[in-house]
Amino acid sequence: MEILVIGGGYVGITTATCLAREKNNVILMEIDKKRVATLQNDDLPIFEPGLDSLYKKAREDGKITVTDSYKEAIKNSEISMVCVGTPQSERGDYNLDYMRSAIEGLGTALRGKKERHTIVVRSTVPPGTSREMLATIEYNFSNQEHYPNMAMHPEHLVEGSAVHDFLNPAKIIVGQEYSTAGDAVLQAYYDAKILKKGDPRICRLSLEEAETEKLLSNSWLASDITLTNESANICDAVGVDFYKVIGAVLKDPRLGNRKFTRAGPGYGGSCFPKDVAGLTAFAETKGYKAEYFRQVMKTNKAQPRIVAEELHQRYLSGFEEKRVGVLGVTFKGDTDDLRETPIKPLIEELKKLGKGKTIFRISDPFAKRENVKNVFGMSLKDMHDVANWADLLIVGSDHSQYQGQDFINMLYAKEHNGGHVFDAKNSFGGKFKAVGRWATEVVKI
Repeated sequence: MEILVIGGGYVGITTATCLAREKNNVILMEIDKKRVATLQNDDLPIFEPGLDSLYKKAREDGKITVTDSYKEAIKNSEISMVCVGTPQSERGDYNLDYMRSAIEGLGTALRGKKERHTIVVRSTVPPGTSREMLATIEYNFSNQEHYPNMAMHPEHLVEGSAVHDFLNPAKIIVGQEYSTAGDAVLQAYYDAKILKKGDPRICRLSLEEAETEKLLSNSWLASDITLTNESANICDAVGVDFYKVIGAVLKDPRLGNRKFTRAGPGYGGSCFPKDVAGLTAFAETKGYKAEYFRQVMKTNKAQPRIVAEELHQRYLSGFEEKRVGVLGVTFKGDTDDLRETPIKPLIEELKKLGKGKTIFRISDPFAKRENVKNVFGMSLKDMHDVANWADLLIVGSDHSQYQGQDFINMLYAKEHNGGHVFDAKNSFGGKFKAVGRWATEVVKI
């Protein structure tokens, strides 16, 4: 299948790369000429484990071409997957300007195309958007025979394991106006040898149902993280061991994925914050005030302050000056993504509590230096230099690079020499002893 992917960001690059295999060829279309040049030079502007080598291999095999022209991209493609950004607006809902621009460009380019084309919305959008975009295109077509098909195929990429998850999907959601549109989406996966016909993971929905599924999916996962932190806060207040209690609670097979039941500074990233806010804002346009999800956002926003207060009381109060090192500043492990990272407000709260007497150094193996400077106002330092310098060392992201024995030995040496280590993500299992719900004391192995 000849596939056009519109948008050279995280979703677009991952989608293009993972579909560019077997019988498929992909045209990756991006209007930013600087990014086009970067992609044509096989230099990816994002980090995702395994993506760089897969992209370069697809380029070497002639499976991916890159362009900034809608006309050239449409000419040889059968299906277009729109993967442009839909950032959160100041009001909390979705900014659809990039989406409308992409649909306008597609509509114009499609007018001279004789074959029926399938447009697939892959970006996260509020319910009703795909149908609105289809109506926009149809309005500009005079020949009904050539109206494009419309499908909604939400992405469920997990940063840090997106390539594996794309090639081994837990579910494939296809929203369709007509079955032929859904068939075209699935054919791309059949031709890539990712799926076989009749796969039970395929869920066929309407356009609006598929749009809603994506928002609810992320809002439920975000709620799990917030519910975990709320529960941990209550256990602290009662004076009981959170991990013993939650371990018993999770004996119920109906409840929870353990990945989302580690207490910490809260959720972040590009999806959970935007989608909980987007779902809440959309519900209110329909006359329903989503109090629970409003509370999810409120509780998540407060969580870094709660962690900071615990840290300050335990390790930093009473000192004239305290040196704090942070290893890992991205919102989660194995990504370079700093969007809505809870480590930023955690550091800000510690600075407030320290009244100017707490100083910081930070390190991260994946985050880009320029982005770190813009977000934190600090420069990245070498991991070992930060560990040796700090009085208190905070492990802020659960990078797989931090799970090795050498890293654990470095943390143990820090404590052995009189320093303190705090695992903000509770990500090391039996390698840390928990005090209350916090993993704070490194166990020598």
